[in-house]
Amino acid sequence: MIEHLTALALGHEATARVLKEYQVDPAEVFLAAGLDPEPYRDPDSRVGLEEVAKLWAQCVRLTKNPCIAFEVGMAMRPANLHALGYAWLASRTLRDALLRLSRYHRLLSTAFEAHIEEHDDVLDLVLDRSPEWPQQGMDCMMAGAVTMCRDISSDEFKPLRMQMKRERPPCADRLQVHFGCPVEYAAARDCISFRRDEAQRALPRQNPELARANDDVALKYIAQMDREDVLSRAKVELIDLLSDGEPVRVSLAQRLNMSERTLGRRLSERGVSYRALLDGVRKELGVAYMDASRHAVTEVAYLLGFSDQSNFARSFRRWTGQTPSQYRAERKSKRDE
Repeated sequence: MIEHLTALALGHEATARVLKEYQVDPAEVFLAAGLDPEPYRDPDSRVGLEEVAKLWAQCVRLTKNPCIAFEVGMAMRPANLHALGYAWLASRTLRDALLRLSRYHRLLSTAFEAHIEEHDDVLDLVLDRSPEWPQQGMDCMMAGAVTMCRDISSDEFKPLRMQMKRERPPCADRLQVHFGCPVEYAAARDCISFRRDEAQRALPRQNPELARANDDVALKYIAQMDREDVLSRAKVELIDLLSDGEPVRVSLAQRLNMSERTLGRRLSERGVSYRALLDGVRKELGVAYMDASRHAVTEVAYLLGFSDQSNFARSFRRWTGQTPSQYRAERKSKRDE
């Protein structure tokens, strides 16, 4: 069965703002595309890709600007991205924010994927769009990602380089100024490259506990959006089960209303085992708890369902290469600098 492709309607609030700058009535544009006059009023609402394509076509026609999607990306704000945007604002590092985008990209649209590739001194954010997603969607995402990076780092932030599959647009000179880095068109992939040391630098407005809370909201949204996404649903349930001790597979299967065998098969189809899923959820939560400094190490071990602190310490060292106390001491030293 072909998946029904959708996009978060909330992002089109930025579209409305840009249209007003062109003296174009956003309500008329949305109606012409078959959408509600204000499709973004409900923060959880989504729109189909057919309507999105019609909307972009109307925007280009009425503004007479083939680069309008780039301008919408430049106008994008974290609040346009639901829980992902708020988690982005509170991320500890730019790398953490980009990892959140790769983890929760389905919240924004089911028509593209995002993943991170890390090399010796470079971090790449690679975007891959479905053929059904209009080119304007990728244009908006590429410009918006750079804008969002500046929102959490500094106005002077510049990527290392940009690569786009699209042909050179008529606004290429303006984009060169916006991106502030070499831009390659007709490239083999859509990719934004970052200096790895810059991506790992602590951000001035980080709030790991707030970021973690919005991660939970994002996970629950994705699980509700796509009930067939067993991985997202399983993560949500595991987070809830952990405070009662180490969850067993049968408990998770019961929460998901399926047999253990079905759970194992569904996870296998997604390329993950139950143990790997549990370990990944614990790692994500554990690092977030340790970053927040609100809980003692013994409390973190309990919150993650470990039977004792030593088991947690061994796992934490495997995840990070440091003991919990070493990790906290290093984070404190960086904050005090």
